[in-house]
Amino acid sequence: MRHFKIPRLHIILALHMHKILHSPYATIERRWYREMRKSAKKINEANEKLKYEIAEELGLLEKVNENGWKGLTAKETGRIGGIMTRRKKMEKQKDQQA
Repeated sequence: MRHFKIPRLHIILALHMHKILHSPYATIERRWYREMRKSAKKINEANEKLKYEIAEELGLLEKVNENGWKGLTAKETGRIGGIMTRRKKMEKQKDQQA
């Protein structure tokens, strides 16, 4: 019989979900958990879209399409990440001013 090593995070999440499902506030906590997952998914989708836009602006999109993100150098990925951070910061400032 083979033994599989389960990552610690998965165990913690499984225990947390068990606690959520069996608590007196289970329906409220499950609803909150679903909403958090949905909002995290939206944020990830927005980040991916922004990352591809910046790669296109820098002329790296073709390289990404051919080799994936691992085909970029550290300098190129750092540049993309820096521009993403700058744009998010600018968006946040605009939202606060409005």
